[in-house]
Amino acid sequence: MDDIPDGPKKGDIRADGRVFVGYRVKAKGGKKYEIWLSQEALENRKASIRARKKKWRKENPEKLREQKRRELENFKLKYPERFKDRKRKERQSQRKKNPQKFRDEIKRYKKENVHIKNNQDMRRKTRVINGSLMLHADQNKMMEVIYDCRTRISRCLGITFHVDHIIPISRGGFHIPSNLQILPQVINLRKNAKLPEEFPI
Repeated sequence: MDDIPDGPKKGDIRADGRVFVGYRVKAKGGKKYEIWLSQEALENRKASIRARKKKWRKENPEKLREQKRRELENFKLKYPERFKDRKRKERQSQRKKNPQKFRDEIKRYKKENVHIKNNQDMRRKTRVINGSLMLHADQNKMMEVIYDCRTRISRCLGITFHVDHIIPISRGGFHIPSNLQILPQVINLRKNAKLPEEFPI
């Protein structure tokens, strides 16, 4: 449909109080007619639309969830920075409204993802001491796998194992996959901050 130049815009109010809501196109000839509604008719129309939408949402919960998921995915792809900002604001809002629930979620996540938490803690420690290297996504995944293996071995054998730095961080080592090894707690505590040549295993 072609735009009508200098025509009324949606929401414009006429001298008699009627509100412009759009155009109606006649099938024959495709002629456009302006639609003006009284305030009362406009409110009834809005109420009718809201009622239909509410009914549809109630009758189609699965379609509604899928629709919201698609909209969110499209928004995330089109506006990645705005998406991150929105998620951060939502998180902050939830945290203010229910701080206890937020703390419980953090505790549950840490408990269910011990290897990820340990990896994060060690990276934080590394940054303080000598700065963390920028790792590739595959290297970060390898780090998580190593810490996960440590947790699994400890559970299976009933003995506490540590993820040790072959070259200690305090002696110039880095928190990277090639500088990690899994050792029993007893041996790791004996090794302390010694170099491989000082404490051969």
